[in-house]
Amino acid sequence: MRNSRYIELGTVKNGRKAVSTDHQETTYEYQRTQSGLVREVVSITSTYTPVLENLDHIITHLDVILR
Repeated sequence: MRNSRYIELGTVKNGRKAVSTDHQETTYEYQRTQSGLVREVVSITSTYTPVLENLDHIITHLDVILR
């Protein structure tokens, strides 16, 4: 496996631990970033609530008038 493109983890326990630690750190960073993005999206979309409620009232009013 000397000329392989893959890391051989079976023979080096330390290497496996390092990869595991890197994976955990990367996973934590991903989850933290994802959580921040979700918070931002919810914050932005919540600003549309009053506009959509107003649109609902207008459509309801038009529905009554046009029937």
